[in-house]
Amino acid sequence: MAKVQTLQKSKKELVKDAYERKGISELLAEVKVPMDDSKSRSKLVSSLITKVKAKFKKDFEALPREEKMTYFTQITQFPVQQVTLSEYVPFEKGKHEYFTRLLKGTLVKPVSNPDIVQVTIKSGEDERIGYSVLNGDIEKKRHRGSWCFKRDEDKHGSFFLIDIPTLIAETIVAQSVASFYEKQRPDVIKELFVEYYLEKYSSFSLPVPKSEAFKHEFKAIARKKGATLVVTSESSSVEGYRHIFMKKPILKIGSIWGIDNDQYLLVMIREFLTQSRYAINQAARIYDERGDSARAYETKQHINPSQLKRMNDNAFLDVFNFVELDNDVDLKLFSDAEENFVELQKLVTLPSGGEFRVKKLGRHRVNGAFYPTINNLLLSLKEPSAFMHEAFHAMDNQLGKKRGDMWYSEGLEFRTIITAYKERVEKAVNKLPESNEFRKQWNGKSKFSKSYYFDPCEIFARSGEVWMTTLDLPENSLFRTKEELFDKEHEGAIFPFDEEYLALIKPFFEDVFRQVKEIEDAKPKRKKREKKKEEEKPKPKTKSKPKAKTETKTKTTAEQKKRKTTRVASKPVADKQIADDEGAPNTPFVEKQLTFSLF
Repeated sequence: MAKVQTLQKSKKELVKDAYERKGISELLAEVKVPMDDSKSRSKLVSSLITKVKAKFKKDFEALPREEKMTYFTQITQFPVQQVTLSEYVPFEKGKHEYFTRLLKGTLVKPVSNPDIVQVTIKSGEDERIGYSVLNGDIEKKRHRGSWCFKRDEDKHGSFFLIDIPTLIAETIVAQSVASFYEKQRPDVIKELFVEYYLEKYSSFSLPVPKSEAFKHEFKAIARKKGATLVVTSESSSVEGYRHIFMKKPILKIGSIWGIDNDQYLLVMIREFLTQSRYAINQAARIYDERGDSARAYETKQHINPSQLKRMNDNAFLDVFNFVELDNDVDLKLFSDAEENFVELQKLVTLPSGGEFRVKKLGRHRVNGAFYPTINNLLLSLKEPSAFMHEAFHAMDNQLGKKRGDMWYSEGLEFRTIITAYKERVEKAVNKLPESNEFRKQWNGKSKFSKSYYFDPCEIFARSGEVWMTTLDLPENSLFRTKEELFDKEHEGAIFPFDEEYLALIKPFFEDVFRQVKEIEDAKPKRKKREKKKEEEKPKPKTKSKPKAKTETKTKTTAEQKKRKTTRVASKPVADKQIADDEGAPNTPFVEKQLTFSLF
């Protein structure tokens, strides 16, 4: 009986889960997918095949012979390219010797006794029989080709040779992309189809389908993606791939000669690799959440009674299921934050449920955090204005879950904004002085380098913050103003504000807010929180002399003045202490936070 060391999922299993959410085969969970988006689509297909081959070749070679013979049945996931290995029946004596000599001449390394097998490839209605060896590799240039010795071609003919490790990789790639294609929405397929032609040609001059309905829809999507379509020419080639555009069932991918230039693969490969990378990032995030460095989402054991009381009675419970307040949270300032939160709810609909925590996040080097797998929103007690940034993450996650994924921002709807954001921010950061600390961090290898800021969910949240500043909303300490987004470190480089970008994000976030509201309106109404008010116990009536009554009144007035003086005097002291913690007591940004809801 095996001893169980841990019940936690490994990183590999988390990648498999993320792949499943995106409709990607779990067979690719340990494959290092190509990252170079500058490559052509055909080269990306070839690169992916090479990566898959590197992984599965070792697995295949380690198997006993009987398992090698049934290997293709184990990896079959979608019936677009089916492969069968069977025993080789030797040709007649002269032909067998000729074939063996030919086969040995195509091997990468010499094999004295090649274990020859027959290989049957079926792609749609096409079928081809070829030959390979189980204990050797056939040269890349000989794979899926018919070969012979020229002088003996008339006598023995040619032979179709196949390299099994390469065929394994091609089969996995073809079936994985086909499965991914089938799981996409029809509108996504149409956009990817048009995107392929826009990339291959130009938005100025583009081939279009011949049939009117197909042509009309094709051109409409192209214009939506920014194509000018000054010159168009009807193309029978584009028309011939209507079945892909209309998402008809896939019958085959590639041909018996190969898959590199198959139209399905060329249309889908970029999105397939993009979603694969997103899935890997998702798994990495979930894995990191479990680490010791991410325990901020756990409730502290020793919480002051005063904090516990407010945790059970506050306006944030109108949206969240649980609220945690660090012992260092100033409850008076928290009350101010509550008022801001009530006003914020009148402006936007927030995703309900989950947990909200206000804590020290200094060692995490963040102003807030959102943990999607446990629906936890964390806010640094020094940076209340980061609340809306994290709330945008919550919206992104809520809409992602609606379609069975983790992040809505990883979908095709947001891709145009991602591209526009990257272009603008890359230019803006490169304009910063080389000595600028943010630029150094951007080009470095820390957690908060360029890759962090270019993560789709981060682009979503920052673009959401930009959009909020355009709505002419009343000032609120739970989201940042345009001026506050221009941090001294990066000088606003990561927040584009040009008119073209604002016009691009406006309809997107209007639709996001509409969708979130629809989801929340469809939920059962949350029970309204009962506001608890402490009533002072009535003082017992006592008989007192007129003189004593006058003295008591005078004394009470003096006490009130004393209390008032004390409260006013103590406030700057508290502010100073918090400002010192912030590390920048004289900056306008910190002063503004103190005024509204620094807690």
